[in-house]
Amino acid sequence: MLINCVLFDLDLAMRQLLYCADLDLAMRQLLYCASSKATIRDYLENFHFEFDSTFLREKLFIGSQYGFVAVLDQYSEPSLFNPPLTGDIISLPSITTVQTVRPFRSANGYLVSYLYCVCITNPESPFERYAFEHFQDIILFQKIMVSSNPSISSSSFVAAALIGPNLAIAMPGKGRWNLLERKCYMDIMFR
Repeated sequence: MLINCVLFDLDLAMRQLLYCADLDLAMRQLLYCASSKATIRDYLENFHFEFDSTFLREKLFIGSQYGFVAVLDQYSEPSLFNPPLTGDIISLPSITTVQTVRPFRSANGYLVSYLYCVCITNPESPFERYAFEHFQDIILFQKIMVSSNPSISSSSFVAAALIGPNLAIAMPGKGRWNLLERKCYMDIMFR
């Protein structure tokens, strides 16, 4: 079950995402509105930002911090996106670097689904196969948070992710998600 996530579909009119951004060291509420041609407006000072919204199609939003939105693509690959200021996209390590996830490929080498180890307390437990459309519904990446502002340095922050009942950390460009001690973690933030 995904917690605190919004599936964003640009084809649905009036779907909006409200989040905080750190602009000039002042916290401001920003509004993203698909019905107004994918613009972001700072209503406090009437700034107007526009950006190409094609990156946001078929994305699942799983967190936001420092003006960046944590998103998953259709293959559950995580990244950070900063729409209002720079349009920067920072790739995070692949889902397949999580110890409990394995890619399942066709004979031609194409990624067709994932194998997921359901019982992580037993390393010998079998992996179960999940198609992409069912994968996000069962486990992974419930929330992603960052330790510091990625705009300052896109490689010197740590990302923390709730992955199922586990907590994992990663640094961009370092190659993998590292699961912390295997205990049950949960998100206790609600808005």
